[in-house]
Amino acid sequence: MPRKPKSEQPQQPSKVLEFAYFKGGPQVPSFYANSIQTLVSFTDITLLVGQTGYGPDGEHEMWEVARLNLSPQHAKALAELLTKRIADYEKAFGPIGKSPT
Repeated sequence: MPRKPKSEQPQQPSKVLEFAYFKGGPQVPSFYANSIQTLVSFTDITLLVGQTGYGPDGEHEMWEVARLNLSPQHAKALAELLTKRIADYEKAFGPIGKSPT
């Protein structure tokens, strides 16, 4: 089959698509997190999302509640989005203090 001329080939979108909402529902899990650890490899960045607290023996523990694997490109886009959203939050509500670690 002959190849289409370049001008007739479908073009990729020139801008990022934005959605006003995601479709989901009660089956989509929701988590509270107060701790995030990261793992980095050549092909992906993994966020280990968890909750910290104290176990029955009084020792500090982290319970992993979700694991999010991202491509480096998606991780960078997430970092940029979070930076913007945090700036918007601070503009509306004032500076966010750092949490103790």
